[in-house]
Amino acid sequence: MLAGARARVAAEAARGPRLAMCAAARRDRFAVCAMDGTPVWLAAFHADLIVDSEAIAIELAGMHALWLAERVRERCTASAAMVRLVLTPRHPMTAVVLDTAAIATGLVLELVVDAPVNPAVELCATGALIDWRRADLGTLIDDPRNAS
Repeated sequence: MLAGARARVAAEAARGPRLAMCAAARRDRFAVCAMDGTPVWLAAFHADLIVDSEAIAIELAGMHALWLAERVRERCTASAAMVRLVLTPRHPMTAVVLDTAAIATGLVLELVVDAPVNPAVELCATGALIDWRRADLGTLIDDPRNAS
């Protein structure tokens, strides 16, 4: 069933925008930025979330990045989009969970966990908090085909 949904979303995403972003996390906060390091979202995890390992933190950062990618897709008025997501390479995470969440929101995920550079790592460690509502979400559009 997921394979059919993935195929439908992929067909629609081929006509939509391509997004690219990096995400990283510590146990208390996460960061999302454009591939060039432009900060888009740096926040503390919600107090109700139980973040008791680095692996959970990075998976949650991935979920937050996908949520943000969905906002960008909606602003582009596209039914689907491709998203390249670079996550902190040193932390294990559940690719299946992120892939399923992406498909459910009209995103085709290309997950990169072995990138030599992830600018979100430094942002997460040293940056000041950034509200995504005040950021330029256009910096996450890698290929503006069909993006408004």
